[in-house]
Amino acid sequence: MPDPECGDHDIVIEVANCGICGSDLHMYTKGMFAEPGQIPGHEFSGRVVAVGNQVEGIKLEHRVTASPNIDCGACARCAAGEPLLCEKQGGNVISAGLPGAFAELVRIPKARLGQTVFRLPDSMEHETAAFIEPYAVGLRIAHHASPTPHDTAVVFGLGTIGLTAVQTLTLAGAGRVIGVDRSARRIAAARDLGVTAALDASAEGWEEALSELTGGGSAGYGGGLSGNADIVCECTGSTAVLSTAISTVRRGGTLVVVALYEEMATLDPNQIVIKDLRIRGSFGYGSGAFRGFPDALALLDEGKLQARSLVTHRMTLDEIGPAFEAQLDRDESIKVMVAP
Repeated sequence: MPDPECGDHDIVIEVANCGICGSDLHMYTKGMFAEPGQIPGHEFSGRVVAVGNQVEGIKLEHRVTASPNIDCGACARCAAGEPLLCEKQGGNVISAGLPGAFAELVRIPKARLGQTVFRLPDSMEHETAAFIEPYAVGLRIAHHASPTPHDTAVVFGLGTIGLTAVQTLTLAGAGRVIGVDRSARRIAAARDLGVTAALDASAEGWEEALSELTGGGSAGYGGGLSGNADIVCECTGSTAVLSTAISTVRRGGTLVVVALYEEMATLDPNQIVIKDLRIRGSFGYGSGAFRGFPDALALLDEGKLQARSLVTHRMTLDEIGPAFEAQLDRDESIKVMVAP
């Protein structure tokens, strides 16, 4: 590929680290969100090697990370202070339309310091900085869930996003956080991060154990797993688990749906109605008054969120194929980090 050209309002970053995200895997296995020739990669950090003449506050050699979402600044949603929901963002996202960061260089259009581009503290390693994006996602999950000390939260799926949710829900004040996964490695990681309990969904009797941990309760019309969790976060991308999540949340509880799905789901909508559920999709990390990137950066810098322990593989750009295959192995991987 030719080197990216830096426009008047752009910067170009030499990529130091870029993590493989679950959405990248959907591209890799199914071609979702991408056309042939797309360069993926949106969890990244690096140093600035080119700056447009209209960019303010960003200089050559600055160590930065950036949001992959490029808003238009003019549509109704942008005018309402919700740039994440920009009506013209389709195809205008780094790694989904615009070239991503599994490359030596990546261009950031409309670079705005403190809004789309964020300087790194001198003490923060680039590998940790590549986690700012997924932790911003995790903070938004907790923002939607709004836990209290009396709440029990269940997180289905303990990949990177699920593990960020475990930490952010705890940090936000949830009384108990229960993780569920099939990977022994990911379950162990959740326990290391202080989860109240972690259940192996491949083990016999896990559903009964979860029901007991959440206090039992009515599954609603149609039966299914009986749960009484105040908050449930679905981070697996499995439509079967999405159905289980609906059965696990209590009447009047909150379900936060974070994952992306490769197939249509079959659900019992009566449970949604009879339980009077509050269901929130959680996309990205910044609209309205909530801005996930600077908060994630600060919490990582203060050591209140943990990142490096989640890296299970470190690979080079020349190893990008094996890196994706490693990320697909849920029994062995949590986060595969690529260093161009």
